[in-house]
Amino acid sequence: MSKQFETIIVEKLLKKYERSKISKEGSNRNLAIRLSFDEKNMPKYVLEDSYLYEKDIEETVAVLHKSRFIDVKYDFNKRIKEVQLNLDKVEECYKLLNKESLKENRISVMSVLEKYKNKGKLTSWYVSKIEERIAFYKPTTSYFKNVKDLEEVLFILDRLEYQIDEISIRNFSAKYLKDSKRMEVLLSKLERILHEYFDSNEKEILSRFNVFRNPTFLYIKGMGKFKINNQIIDLKDLKSELILSSNHVDNLQVVSLGCTEVITVENLTTFYDYPSFNRCIIYLGGFHNKIRKKLLCKLYEFNRSIPFYHFGDIDAGGFYILNHLIEDTKIPFKTMYMDVNTLKKYSNETIPLTKEDQKRLKQLLQNKNLNIYKDVFMYMLEHNIKLEQENIIYD
Repeated sequence: MSKQFETIIVEKLLKKYERSKISKEGSNRNLAIRLSFDEKNMPKYVLEDSYLYEKDIEETVAVLHKSRFIDVKYDFNKRIKEVQLNLDKVEECYKLLNKESLKENRISVMSVLEKYKNKGKLTSWYVSKIEERIAFYKPTTSYFKNVKDLEEVLFILDRLEYQIDEISIRNFSAKYLKDSKRMEVLLSKLERILHEYFDSNEKEILSRFNVFRNPTFLYIKGMGKFKINNQIIDLKDLKSELILSSNHVDNLQVVSLGCTEVITVENLTTFYDYPSFNRCIIYLGGFHNKIRKKLLCKLYEFNRSIPFYHFGDIDAGGFYILNHLIEDTKIPFKTMYMDVNTLKKYSNETIPLTKEDQKRLKQLLQNKNLNIYKDVFMYMLEHNIKLEQENIIYD
């Protein structure tokens, strides 16, 4: 008997079993797990050089049959036509391969999920997501490969929720995973989870938890006088944009504003192009992070009578960014150039919505924070359009 062919045959049968309804609904159904000995499933038994292997294969099948792991069907030449898995021996088949069975794996997964059930909002959401998939026997391989992988992802999600200070991906990885490169390996999986959680396609989504690939800087221009470490900086005299690090913002004091409005801008090109006369303009780069929130709140606390506006793409993403600004900073932001009239004015520059755009706009219709923009969402949906802010010519 060949151990190699024993592994091949049993593994193929168990893979079929795992994909079948029998593994989910029980063996009371009139179904069977069969493996045909054909060119696709067992090439070494049917191709030209099969004479080199057929004796080993037939002996292996005979031993497996004798042990009641399988039943065998032969053709009229008394060659093996197919084998069928004995469902009463499934657990023993897993032990034969020294593998965890579906039942054992399910128990292990549920045990890990139980440990993280009552953690933060994000972690609890992920636990519920996996529990739901397991309850309905849906595949989980896109979420985790094995129990160890699941526990590592849950641990990272839990740590992310308590990451207050800005940190690089590399340092986060070294601090919590004891391996500075491990986070990079898991990055695409973590980003996919976060995109699903936030219903967003933003590139640097980890920045929502103050975790960055590179150090972040804040761009500001227009009107405003600030004191940083006993140095006075006047944006009006500077006559160009000012770039601040997180340390600068921590130590920043607002001396005066002298502007008629504060505007956050989604895209860098627009930030540079937008006229700054009598305005204080801040580049967001998508969703704001800790240092941008800190600066915005300092400006708002200094003078609450100055209106705050957000200028972004006229699409679902632009309004999700607006909603995040309102919810996280508690500042009553309004929009600029993000209305139906702008869509009409630049109708030749609009582009069609994707299915994801349509789905997200329909969700925004239910958002109470953005109730006053329902007409914009409806117009975009009705006309199947969206508009990037770079196409807008400013008054």
